[in-house]
Amino acid sequence: SPITIEGLTPATRYSFRLKQISTTGRVVVLARAYTTAESPSADPSIPIPTIPGFTVQQLLWTNEFNTGNSIDATKWTARYCGHSGSNGGGTCHNNESQWFIPSAIAGGNGNAVITTTRVDAPPGGDATCLGTNCAFTSGRFDTQGKVSFQYGYIEARIKMPSGEGNWPAFWMIGTDISTVGWPVSGEVDIAEQGGHQPRRNSGALHYSMTTSGCCGNHRYEYGQRWSDVDLSADFHTYGIAWTPDQMTLFMDRQAFWSID
Repeated sequence: SPITIEGLTPATRYSFRLKQISTTGRVVVLARAYTTAESPSADPSIPIPTIPGFTVQQLLWTNEFNTGNSIDATKWTARYCGHSGSNGGGTCHNNESQWFIPSAIAGGNGNAVITTTRVDAPPGGDATCLGTNCAFTSGRFDTQGKVSFQYGYIEARIKMPSGEGNWPAFWMIGTDISTVGWPVSGEVDIAEQGGHQPRRNSGALHYSMTTSGCCGNHRYEYGQRWSDVDLSADFHTYGIAWTPDQMTLFMDRQAFWSID
């Protein structure tokens, strides 16, 4: 049977000794040496970030949007509006005035770009308006069922949109959203910004004190940071340091809110 040893360091040589004892008392000892593989998605060209108060060890996953004209379908799924938990945890829940359509998202040249457009008629196809009056197309994409993490430092470099009415977000949902629902799955909003407050970034934690149901058991806590600059004017980094007993949110690698 296979033997699995966890917690080994990539690209490191280890010596192993395996002792086998038969039912008759015969002993066999096997000695082997192996070198573990490189971290499968590590990119040595990307420097490991320095985060005050934490030690970031190795890069496990990255997507730089450098190839093709669309996002990588092996890593991301572009969404239409829909409330199913399997639809990225559900989209367009808050009477939002847009249709989400995959064609609003483009990739390449180092960026993934979501374009919001005012429209006079429904865009057709599988697009659905879940608000009272949809007047825009926009987009959302996520890694559900393709990439997930527990603990570590997670960061994106984002240029937020400008203009009142926008509410961009970079956020996470528990991988069990399709089975337990929200808020039992948990939700971590790493960055949320309203276009009417271009100098403010906020983060939040949604969770439940029970193991079922929605939504009287919903708990919500948040923190915010006001900047000296318009955050829609340029790129900034937004991140979370997640350990077993704490979450700390960062903007431009400076902590602005922490929760145990």
